[in-house]
Amino acid sequence: MLRQLFICSCSLIFTVSLEGQVNRATLTGVITDPSGSAVPAAKISCIQTATNLVFSTTTTSTGNYTLPALDIGSYRVEAEAAGFKRTVQDGIVLASGATVRLDLTLEIGAVSDAVEVTSRASALDTESTRVATTLTTKLVEDLPLVVSGQIRNVFNLALIAPETKSGAGSNGQFRIGGGQTASWDMNMDGLSVTSASTNYQYERAPISSAPVDAIQEFSVESTGMKAEFGRSMGTINFTTKSGTNQLHGNAFEFLRNNATDARGFFAQSTPVLKQHDFGGTFGGPVFIPKIYDGRNKTFFFISYEGFRNRAGNNPSYTTIPLPAMYNGDFSGWTNSRGAMIPIYDPASTRLGADGVTYVRDAFAGNQIPVSRFSQVAKNYIALRPPSMVPNVAGAGPTLNFFTSQGGNITPWNKGTIRGDHQIGSNNHLSFLFLKGEKDDDLANGQPPGLPLSFNGNSIWTRQNTSYRLSWDRTISSRIVNSLRGSFQREHGFIANVNSVDASQQWNAKLGIKNTPGPDHALPAMAMTQYTTWSG
Repeated sequence: MLRQLFICSCSLIFTVSLEGQVNRATLTGVITDPSGSAVPAAKISCIQTATNLVFSTTTTSTGNYTLPALDIGSYRVEAEAAGFKRTVQDGIVLASGATVRLDLTLEIGAVSDAVEVTSRASALDTESTRVATTLTTKLVEDLPLVVSGQIRNVFNLALIAPETKSGAGSNGQFRIGGGQTASWDMNMDGLSVTSASTNYQYERAPISSAPVDAIQEFSVESTGMKAEFGRSMGTINFTTKSGTNQLHGNAFEFLRNNATDARGFFAQSTPVLKQHDFGGTFGGPVFIPKIYDGRNKTFFFISYEGFRNRAGNNPSYTTIPLPAMYNGDFSGWTNSRGAMIPIYDPASTRLGADGVTYVRDAFAGNQIPVSRFSQVAKNYIALRPPSMVPNVAGAGPTLNFFTSQGGNITPWNKGTIRGDHQIGSNNHLSFLFLKGEKDDDLANGQPPGLPLSFNGNSIWTRQNTSYRLSWDRTISSRIVNSLRGSFQREHGFIANVNSVDASQQWNAKLGIKNTPGPDHALPAMAMTQYTTWSG
């Protein structure tokens, strides 16, 4: 039995620059008149379509403007100056980490007149050298993700990007841009969610990240990354959804069932497979009748996703000792030609006639005297359940035990609560709480494989609790202060199925002396050509 405190970490990021807005976007450009001359002191207003939040600045003497630390999403940009018509540009989409350039030309006229541009293509990020694949909200919501043995997670989205590659292995062999495994980083709302252990980085990230339906935008960057991403060879960035001025919610269920599966070639029946991926989201403005109206300034967003499955044991054949062998009779231990395989007495080891090699004598009739059994071996044999006998007719000493019982379940639960509050046009506060857990357990308490207590399966529980708080303050058009704090705690518990009960005292039962405590686990026994006992 092993109890681990995986990680308890706290990180704080403090930046004073326009380049460090890891989950925000920047809008920049120049304002000119019809002759191409700069328009100084023009007022630029950037209005977020979903929340009506307004971010404003003025152009410099050269007509340049910059609006940093903007939430991602769709915006309407308005530019106005004395002696010129007000110009309105709709449909400006800002992606996480992007610096988008939008140049506008003001026409001469009264400010009360307006020139609206509605057919302009989306602005491109031409102000940075980064190479990234970005999935917008619509793609995140509409892309079909396979539910195969686990909850839908950010890696299902990441593998869509051409920069990524995945394969088998304890860390998934997940790579970005040709980098090494585990050399990537993952950021949620601008703060890292990767584990301190590279061995478990790929396995734990789905637990410590938000549900897919709570992700607003997703990107994979491989080159040209900014300094805040450290030394990683690539990074996965995603931003969680926040509430808007409208109440929105959804509910979903993804189902797989063995009723639609085909039977395997050697299987007598279709193994049990039932999978449910379900959940929902709900968000909007904070509104308390007659007390508080949070429209245009205070928002909430709640998400939950759960996963339930039951996978039956694939029918399998294993090798267990013949009943006579427990009494030392190995006369039935034969090869494929039916010839007895001799068992040699280790106590007869001696130097051979050539003076170089060592030889041993075989036990007579392949019979090991019971008197030669150690007390530990006798105690171990006594643990054998009555059901652990060959049950395959005519199989002989190998592949003589058939099992199709037992199964595994891997329930997941994951949810987030996010709150946002805008103080004026220069201060934005955001808070996120995440709770995730995953269990590897047994269906109906019965593990697949050998009977207890010789079964080698294990149960495993992982939990993640995270808090994230950010305060973005725009000091001027050139300076923005971003204060971010995060706390992430990962906890896990793993135990062999025969070692869950700490009171078993297996070493004491077996008579093994001088072993360090705690005495929780039944030692594994590995024998040549036999299925290993315990784990």
